[in-house]
Amino acid sequence: MLELFLSNLVFSKSNILTVACINFRTSWGDKAKNLEKIEGYITAAAKRGADLIVFPELALTGYDVEEKVMMHRENAETVPGPSTTEIAVLTHFRQLVFRSSCK
Repeated sequence: MLELFLSNLVFSKSNILTVACINFRTSWGDKAKNLEKIEGYITAAAKRGADLIVFPELALTGYDVEEKVMMHRENAETVPGPSTTEIAVLTHFRQLVFRSSCK
């Protein structure tokens, strides 16, 4: 049954979504440096034909499981905010959808 289904599929750019999944070493607490890295990945993904680019949670600040770490609170922004606005502009002009999770 699966073989019959697959043999009848017609693949075209209109029904294929190319996803770029990014995982990178963040610079702990340095949003500007991480945003620069994110911009590079967005540009590279767009050049490779991605439609959707996915980053890990806390890509802007780095991740830590320590409950008492205050760095995340100190770097918190509203949404929309400076970083999300910059990412939105970068992805809009490259016709990409950006997705990251937050804690």
